Amino acid sequence: MLHVYSRHIWTILLVFVILLTSMGATAQNSQPPSDPTQGEDPATYDARVYAAQLGMSIEDTMHRFELQHVAGELEAELRSKEAATFAGLWLEHTPTFKVVVQFTDATKRDISPYLQNTDLSASVEVRTANVSLTDLEKAQAAALSAITSTGIPVESGINVRENWVELYVAERARLDNAMQKGKVQLSPNVKVITVPSMGEYQADIYGGLTLSTCTSGVLQSRTPAVPKALQRLVTARTLRVTMAQA
Repeated sequence: MLHVYSRHIWTILLVFVILLTSMGATAQNSQPPSDPTQGEDPATYDARVYAAQLGMSIEDTMHRFELQHVAGELEAELRSKEAATFAGLWLEHTPTFKVVVQFTDATKRDISPYLQNTDLSASVEVRTANVSLTDLEKAQAAALSAITSTGIPVESGINVRENWVELYVAERARLDNAMQKGKVQLSPNVKVITVPSMGEYQADIYGGLTLSTCTSGVLQSRTPAVPKALQRLVTARTLRVTMAQA
């Protein structure tokens, strides 16, 4: 279960994510779809919202949703079988749909064995990163342990695209003092970001939770949708900015 907070987003994405800040004028000027009709399937309404935002047909949108599901399965398989070099995966929705996969091994460019019997081949782009996701998670855990032991409030996320750990603190002076005294030592792969205030607890979210007009589908993700770790989460009903504490 994920705890949801207001103000910022660190580590979660609803499975239906629209990167509004990266959309062109067409998406920005599009009219929001009407509310769900009585008895309308939530997935169908999700598709209508997504299609309206990106100017796509419902049929193409539903196919893209299927690809997102397959991409989630691909990530799980790569995390299991390529943990030593796998550096994360994320989806790009505009200007074209793309599944970006990163490895620390520059020679690992061909992942076709993992794409057999899927429609992802044409949408996958493989890139090289410096640090594996496993090592980033270790650096994150060590940083959180060290900082929380000092009593300084902290939240964290892993920025897969930038290939680093992000720590969010409001009491930056306290953290800087603790680091100067040697009480906290951070990996070079950890970036500290000062925020005006820490997140405020709002609710618990989990996959399948019934909302006002739909159900939630939560996909754990370490991918920032926009700079400074802000991500917009879209349900079948509303667009809201939230945050999950690491």
